[in-house]
Amino acid sequence: HGRDYKRPEDFAPGERVLVVGAGESAADIVSECVAAGLNVDWSTRRGQWFADRNIGPHAADHFTAIGVRALFGLVGNVEYMIHRFIIATFINLAWGKGGHGVRGWWPEVPYLHQFLNKSRDGILEVYRGRVKAHSGVEQVDGKAVRFRGESEDFEYDRIILATGYVPNWPFLEQQPK
Repeated sequence: HGRDYKRPEDFAPGERVLVVGAGESAADIVSECVAAGLNVDWSTRRGQWFADRNIGPHAADHFTAIGVRALFGLVGNVEYMIHRFIIATFINLAWGKGGHGVRGWWPEVPYLHQFLNKSRDGILEVYRGRVKAHSGVEQVDGKAVRFRGESEDFEYDRIILATGYVPNWPFLEQQPK
């Protein structure tokens, strides 16, 4: 979380919060906000692939590493093709297109051709109806936000830009550079 980020449990119960971003930090923040009793909407400007933390006995990162290695010719095309098509088909069938099925978030690129979010926690909150998913933010006017493809504005008490974590190791005397 960013340096100025306040923890959701410090917010007033029932506040309406918009989380912007579709990375793992966003998924974590969405889950924290729901657990704190906040009303949560979630927006991403473009499509995103989601997978579970593990795919079978392997960490999901293993499969993205295979895609990167294939780009540099370090792994056989057969291995890449199996993961690229078979795993992608399984993900789409099991959880919907892109690993989530949220129409406005369908990825525009094939599996293994972009960052793979390995945190399904936020998506599970969308499935449960606790979080409303939106496409990208089109306009912000004070507390009012309009999303691409939507005709109504939504008002929020807070907007959290979940664009990544700022590393913090309080247990070290000197922070790494």
